[in-house]
This record gives sequence, structure tokens and C-alpha cells, in this order.
Amino acid sequence: MRKHGMWVALFLTVLAWTSLPAESQETKLASPKDISVTVTVERHGPNAPAVLHPDDVIVFQNNQRRQVVRWVQATSKNEGLDLAILLDDSLDPAIGINYPNLKNFIRSLPTSTKVAIAYGIHGDATIVQNFTDNHEQAAAAIRITQGRMNETSSIYMAFTNLVKHWPADGNRRAVLLISDGIDLYWGVTEALPSNNPDLRRAVQEAQRHGVNAYAIYAETAGDVRRNSFLVNTGQSCLSLLAIATGGKAYFQGLQTPIDFESIFKELKGRLDNQYLLTFRAEQGERDSYDRLRLSTEQPGIELVAPSHVFVPGVERTVR
Repeated sequence: MRKHGMWVALFLTVLAWTSLPAESQETKLASPKDISVTVTVERHGPNAPAVLHPDDVIVFQNNQRRQVVRWVQATSKNEGLDLAILLDDSLDPAIGINYPNLKNFIRSLPTSTKVAIAYGIHGDATIVQNFTDNHEQAAAAIRITQGRMNETSSIYMAFTNLVKHWPADGNRRAVLLISDGIDLYWGVTEALPSNNPDLRRAVQEAQRHGVNAYAIYAETAGDVRRNSFLVNTGQSCLSLLAIATGGKAYFQGLQTPIDFESIFKELKGRLDNQYLLTFRAEQGERDSYDRLRLSTEQPGIELVAPSHVFVPGVERTVR
């Protein structure tokens, strides 16, 4: 029951975080704006169709149905991907035992995927390898983490810093964050996902810039990893970041996963089953983060997308 209550609270936090600006926009709709998001298609059961068509997708903005303008499968032939791997530099250096699997994952990506490597420390994302389609070069840039707990900065600040400086090349965008998710910058109470201002900012920047966040929980080098409350809090924060941006968080209990290989296999499958959706949104007078809901009548299909999308106000021009 305790675990169930935590997930209910997490879901309500995702729903409520940016709903107030969206509500105010529902009564002030003014003009159309084409908005694009990346959608992951999950298939369940033998009856799930292999391909979805535009007519199969139903889009709602703030509970109002919107027109699908474009729906195209994101294959290596027609849609590139920018994948940034952000490692928390406070992680236990023992994480290095999983680097062979991480490097093999990078090597397995199609040539249309550009990979960048960054480390989060002191609230910044230090890029050690810019986006490149040379996957061997990207894999070679991975180093052992410093393993020093830094309570004066936030991994979510580093995430935001990374997202805000993304190159404008038109590719799909994703971040793989490997961290314990624990953020004590504002204090223990503010570390909770419902109270964390830096987590909120990270979610909104990802939604604004069209970035899907994927997260793998791994242990920090500090004593906080022995505090089950903080570990659960960190995992909840990682889950919220992933759910709100259309990604997924991966945990194996309260420790660093033993089996990274299966995680990377599942993640690659998700990246290989994505579509680019463009729908005709309605703008309000001001910028807003509007609720997004997708559905389909096709059997065995679940559409995974950000919980909210950034819709610029009528008077502003945004990428």
C-alpha cells in the first residue's frame, strides 16, 4: 500500500505541475500552431499492428481534440536522433564495471544517431564529447566518475543546462541520465519530487525543447545510498522526469542494476519504435504548457508521449 500510494502521488504530481497555466489558456484560445513531439509506440500482444497510420492517432490538447498534421515513423532512413548520455559525476566509481555494456549500446546505435557524452557536476553539464556519429569516438570519451557527493548542486540543474544548449539540427532529442536522482540542493523536504524546483524546471525545459528523458538509477558514492527514504525519493524524481517527458526510468531494486545489458536492449527497442507527430494546437495569449493526451483504437497499442507540450503565445515566435 505504501508503494502504491507513492506512485499515485507521483502521477498526480506529473498531472498537476503544469496544469494551471494550461487551464488559463483553455478559455483564451486564439490561433493555430503546429507542434511536434516524439511518440514511442509500445506493442502488447499478437494483434498489435506493425505500422500505425495518421488516422489511427487521436490527439487531445487540454481535453480538446486536435488535427493530426504529420505522423511519420522515425526510422534511420528518414529521421535522425541526438542522444546525450549524462552521467552524474557523484556516482560510485564502481559504475565502471557496467561501462562495457554502455559502450556496446553506443556502438549498436544506427549511424543516423549522434551521441554526446556529458558529466553532471556542480549544477553544470560538462560535455566531454560533442554530438558525433562516430560511435567509437563517443564510447572512448566515457571515463570513471569522480565519486564525490556534492550537496551544493543538483543533477537536475545539470540536466537543464544540457537541454538549453542543444544544437538546432531538427533531429529527435533524447537524454539518457545515469544518476541516483537525489537532489539535496534546497534541503531534504525540497528533494521530494512534488517540491523540487530544479526538477520542475528540468521537466519544463525538456518539454519546451522536445527532449525525451530516460533514466537509470545507480548508487552515489556518498552515505545517502544507505538512506532508503532518500533513495526512494531519488527514484521517484527520476520517474517523474521520465514520465513527464515521454521517456522511461529503469530501476532494479534500491541498488545499481546488476543487468545493464537488458536495460539497454529495452531502451534501444524504444528508440527504434518512435514516430514524429505534428498536430495543430491552439495558442493562447501567453506561453503555456498544455496537457497532451494520445489514444488509438488499434488493439495492443500504447502511445507514450510527454504529459505536457510547450505552446508559445500568439505574439511570440519559437523554434
